Amino acid sequence: MTKNISCWLLLMIVFFTVFTPLQVQASEVLEVSIAEAVEYALSHNLDLKLAALELEQAQAGMRRAEIVGDEEMLKEAAEKLDAATEAYESLRQELSTKVQNVYLEVLHNSLALERQAAAKTRAEEQLRVDGSKYAAGLLSSLDIMRAEISLANAENNYAAAQDALATNKLRLSELLGLPLHIEVILTERPALDYVPFDYTLEECFNMALEIDQGIRRAREALEKAHEAVKAAQNPFVAKVQLEDAQAAEKRAEIELEKAETALYFRIRNDYLTLMRAAQNVKVKAREVELEQRILEAEEIKYSAGVVSNAQIVAQQEKLAAVEQEYSKALLDYSLGRSNLLQQIGQPVVWSEGHETEG
Repeated sequence: MTKNISCWLLLMIVFFTVFTPLQVQASEVLEVSIAEAVEYALSHNLDLKLAALELEQAQAGMRRAEIVGDEEMLKEAAEKLDAATEAYESLRQELSTKVQNVYLEVLHNSLALERQAAAKTRAEEQLRVDGSKYAAGLLSSLDIMRAEISLANAENNYAAAQDALATNKLRLSELLGLPLHIEVILTERPALDYVPFDYTLEECFNMALEIDQGIRRAREALEKAHEAVKAAQNPFVAKVQLEDAQAAEKRAEIELEKAETALYFRIRNDYLTLMRAAQNVKVKAREVELEQRILEAEEIKYSAGVVSNAQIVAQQEKLAAVEQEYSKALLDYSLGRSNLLQQIGQPVVWSEGHETEG
């Protein structure tokens, strides 16, 4: 009896060791870096698991076809296996990109929340100062109402930033294949500042040509067409077969050219979009600096009684709006930069000394 109990306990220990994710602790918190998040998603994402099941079924079908040896069955099984393999690999790459992007979005959301918190603090302090002046008879009730509305707007923006952060955290949990009640803690804090993009359009296109899956498939089809033409170029093959093979070869050449053109336009569009985003980041950064200086000047005037609280409140709200625009511009640029680097097979540099393979 004691031996049976011991065996049962051993089985239970093995079960929970093997089937319980080691990273998720009893406190239902998962701490991950960018690389760990990608790795975890590739092991636990539900969509990828479904794609893996489809691939396993296609592989099993191919094994059955090889046993039977029927040519038509083999051809159909090979087509299904190719499609399932391509779908699985594409989903893996797409998932890796999504996880990295959402991870970055969460970090930017955290930064945006900090800025909204600072704006709310400014509004609270302004209302406190105006309240003291109102009590001393230096301001009217309209001035107080203006400060109260400004604070209400700041609180609303802060709440919206909280919601955006919570939503993207849930998106990250979903991508990782985690139950939504498990909190994901980001252990990595890569630099969220502007990082230049150092490649030209021509360099981007040439690098994309070497790794793009559509180009690879078009090249493989052309190579097969070349082989078919060679095989048909002998006196024992009907002339019509050679003509068909040559026509197929020409079609494959055209398809490759079309694929290269489509890739060029895609890379060009993403590159030009990124360049515009980079310029927008620089403009918004200067706007933030300008509005900060204007607010400092207005506060000095307000302390001296030269301007009313209307100018101060308006400038505080303008600074908060520009800071929010800057955060959005920086996020758009960072995501565009990351996506383009991955399209050309280059590592995504997140912070000094750290990079993620594209």
